[in-house]
Amino acid sequence: MSETKSGERELDRLIFFSDAVFAIVMTLLVLEIRVPEVPLALAAAEVPNEVLALGPKFFSYVLSFLVIGTYWIAHHQTLRYVQSYDRRLLWLNLLFLLSISFIPFPTALLVHLQERFWAMSCSAAYELTKRTTRSLVNAHKASLSIAQNVS
Repeated sequence: MSETKSGERELDRLIFFSDAVFAIVMTLLVLEIRVPEVPLALAAAEVPNEVLALGPKFFSYVLSFLVIGTYWIAHHQTLRYVQSYDRRLLWLNLLFLLSISFIPFPTALLVHLQERFWAMSCSAAYELTKRTTRSLVNAHKASLSIAQNVS
């Protein structure tokens, strides 16, 4: 196998692993929405109200799904220009995925605490960490591209 094919395969592993983490995290979001437990005899009368009471959880799910989807698209577009990588990029990507995998927690916390101070603080800290990590990945990607153009 040529060096190019081997390098492409290794880069594919990075991309596929990242896609898998995104998919798992997006799936975990829906697990916060539980089917209401209503006695069968009262289901016709109570289920509509119970489902309506889940409104904040549905809203939180959709919002978080779209946020993660937006980050997946940005990640996809960033990695499509990467032709090689090193250990630093692997670690930066892993840190970015760590921040993405944390999204279900602040999402559940916001729904549970109904916009109280600690939930907002946790969410703000998470956003700061995620954006900082993403910036580090982009900066490193740019340095790899510059190094390749020089050599």
